[in-house]
Amino acid sequence: MREMGVANSVIQAVRRELRFYPGERASRVSLRIGEFVAVDPESLRSCFEQIVKSSDLAPLALDIDLCRAGSGCRGDELDIAYLELVEVGERAGDRNEVPDQEFGEGLAPLVQVGTSA
Repeated sequence: MREMGVANSVIQAVRRELRFYPGERASRVSLRIGEFVAVDPESLRSCFEQIVKSSDLAPLALDIDLCRAGSGCRGDELDIAYLELVEVGERAGDRNEVPDQEFGEGLAPLVQVGTSA
């Protein structure tokens, strides 16, 4: 199942990014998925939830932004739009959104999620 591989890649990317933010945990990750990417969003969400619930990343929420070609997207995107962090021990509510600084504002990817056809 392709969605399980994508979900695993997202989890690995979150773990890599967390190394740069000691004392913080991921609370939400957002994916941008183009309309031409052969990934079923609901299957991806289900796979992601199965992986997360048995990991130290729980509770980690997943947002999925579906992009149509021509609306500022090419249609082939599959990347992480943002990762939301909270300090360990901090209550939900005061969250830090951490976009990739190199790419500037908007839905810039932190990493490209690997998808081999």
